[in-house]
Amino acid sequence: MSGYAEMLEVTPTHLARCVKAATGKTAAELLTERTLHAARVLLETSTHPACNISRHLGFGSPAYFTRFMQQHTGLTPRQLRGPRASVPAAMGSDQRNMSRRDKFNPIRDIDAAPVLVPDERKEPRQAMAAQ
Repeated sequence: MSGYAEMLEVTPTHLARCVKAATGKTAAELLTERTLHAARVLLETSTHPACNISRHLGFGSPAYFTRFMQQHTGLTPRQLRGPRASVPAAMGSDQRNMSRRDKFNPIRDIDAAPVLVPDERKEPRQAMAAQ
């Protein structure tokens, strides 16, 4: 939370209060929802390994990412992928030989920016103060 507060030039406490007032949810709940959404989109629409997705989303280890997904969805990352989870052996060797352009690119694969109200993108401090 402190990273988002710093980007918006407010204190973490102020950000938490504003989030709660605006959404009715805690900042932690909102971040969890955002992380779950990003993880599901990447798992369901890309062929990137779950370990790369977990690293991109800031998880300390792929094992923790798996536990997080199971806790919140009841499914493992492999199960969320569906039938594509079992990649043929030939495809696995092709993925090792991918060019740089084809490897995991968070900007191309998912919008990793925090979700903000349009006014906050321009003037974060003034938008927060107005609330």
